[in-house]
Amino acid sequence: MKILVVVILLVTISFSTPSYALESKVCKEVSSIAISVMEVRQNGVNIQDLTELLDQKTFSKDIEIIIKNIIIVAYKNPIVTGKENKEAVVKEFAEQVFIFCYQL
Repeated sequence: MKILVVVILLVTISFSTPSYALESKVCKEVSSIAISVMEVRQNGVNIQDLTELLDQKTFSKDIEIIIKNIIIVAYKNPIVTGKENKEAVVKEFAEQVFIFCYQL
């Protein structure tokens, strides 16, 4: 989790747009990644399969670290049953990630 904080902070600092405009934009993008990861988690995709898929993609090192940390946190959450419960878990996770990012 500490690595995620550091990486998000570094990504935020590295952009040239004003920080007040950037924070929300970056956090929204990070939250979008969190949605995708938690949806995959709630659909029962094995973490090894997900990480193998990600290893085939090319990301900047910063983005790779962010994604890996989101995966770790998402996979610490249990899989819930029912479509509504899954949607609620995904939404809550994305909101938590956004809030965490925005506080930096």
